[in-house]
Amino acid sequence: RTHRSEARSSGKSEANVGEQPSIQSAQRLAECLCIHVPPISFRTAVVAALITAVVIACAAMFTLLAVFTMRFQDMEIEGCALRVTTRRGLIQELVYDDITSAQFESRVTDLASQLDHWVTLPANRALDAVWGHMLAEHRASPAWTGTEPSDRLEVGYREWVELTRPWGSSVTCSDAMNCGRRLVGVTAAFETGQLSGFSLNCDRTLTLDHVECTSANAWDSAEADTNNGSATITSYLADVVTGKRLSVETGASAWYPESDPSLLLQKKLQETLGNTGLPERAWTEAHKLTQEDSFGFVKTAPIAFCGTYHCLKGYVGASISMKELSYHCSHAWEELRSQLAEAKPGFNLTADGSAIFVVNQVSWADSSQQGLLLGASNIAALSEDELVFAEDSPSEVVRMASRILLARYSTWDNGVLLQENKTSDAEEKIFAISAFNFSKSQAMQSPAAYEPCVNYKSSAFLDQDLADHDDCFRVAAATFRIDDRSRWLVVMVLPADAFASESQANRLEVDSDYDTLEDDLIMRESEALITGLGVLIVSIVLA
Repeated sequence: RTHRSEARSSGKSEANVGEQPSIQSAQRLAECLCIHVPPISFRTAVVAALITAVVIACAAMFTLLAVFTMRFQDMEIEGCALRVTTRRGLIQELVYDDITSAQFESRVTDLASQLDHWVTLPANRALDAVWGHMLAEHRASPAWTGTEPSDRLEVGYREWVELTRPWGSSVTCSDAMNCGRRLVGVTAAFETGQLSGFSLNCDRTLTLDHVECTSANAWDSAEADTNNGSATITSYLADVVTGKRLSVETGASAWYPESDPSLLLQKKLQETLGNTGLPERAWTEAHKLTQEDSFGFVKTAPIAFCGTYHCLKGYVGASISMKELSYHCSHAWEELRSQLAEAKPGFNLTADGSAIFVVNQVSWADSSQQGLLLGASNIAALSEDELVFAEDSPSEVVRMASRILLARYSTWDNGVLLQENKTSDAEEKIFAISAFNFSKSQAMQSPAAYEPCVNYKSSAFLDQDLADHDDCFRVAAATFRIDDRSRWLVVMVLPADAFASESQANRLEVDSDYDTLEDDLIMRESEALITGLGVLIVSIVLA
């Protein structure tokens, strides 16, 4: 027992010796911690927790506000862009397609109406007056036939009245509406060779604003030679103001009634309608006029005192020259050029890059003259020495437009160009063909090919410089009846950028407004963020 007790006492002593260093190390660590970590009071801990919660809450509110503001701006910009994109196509279709095409077609229709007013109306009025006078004289005295020298002199005065009626007794005209109604001459001719005519010799500029008639000629012919069928037309100088025939002869020329285009046309109508047919008025084919050395055409009415072609004796004719028709086209082109130049933005229309011209669409008198160029805004498009077809005109722009119309419609008397589906309305005589755009390079190929150029209302077209649009043109036409059997076609061709300049300017204006709106939204976003940051700081301080 004594031994075991000593052993246990010895073991406890050794264990106590081994545990002593660990206890000391723990005591030193506790002392170290107490030195580096200051004591924190309960009040301080609560305040720190409250401040942290306030900062987190305010920061969260500011973050939500900033995110909402930026998201609102992005959505507003995206929505605006979407609305602009969605509506731009509709706006361009309505403004730059429907309205522009309507204006284009309205312009060419108005021109056709003006030509009808300036050409057909004066001719019909002259025929009414001269033939009405002859018919009244014959009814009053059946022996009066209009072939005697005194009869021809009397008819000549009536012709003078009709030529000078729009201007009164003046030899100078400065009013476009009246100056435009100018006939070259009025004639009454018989198949037996007698003829009475009157013509004015006038000078004018390339517009209708001023016409000055310096002299006049009275034409007279006696009965034709029965051997060769020729008659001699003698020209006398006449007073422009009084219409009195002077004794001065200005020339003489042979005239063959049986080959006169006007008389041949009336005989052709006689064959078509028969001797019982009612008299009909019609325009001749283009030919050299007797009254002046230039090409023109004559509106004719038969001299038939019995009221049918059974007693056809000759014709009454009112003449107009191609040069005169070109003056009308030039006047219309000048008006269009001025309007485009005054528009905002202005567009400079040039004679080399645009044209207004008239084509013989349906020629009953001579079908071989279908497609003949009758007049053009640029007088150089015609030839003084020979008749020219529109597709062969010396003017490139006239030739180009004519070739593209033929490439698309094959012939001038195509049903679309004639607007056959609308001809049932006898009261309406003028119809417009829808305008379309085409490529100049394709039109000038041989053979010509119709290919639409880049649409002027498309973004690709509007984003380009206008200088790159030289190959894109736009053309419209209007057909109208000049008599019951023949038609003329009025054509207007312009560069497509004549209308694209306005379209592009509006496009740029819309884009500028859009950029301004975007900048304004960004500025408002910055102001909102700065305000929110201020609110955040104040909230934290107050809290």
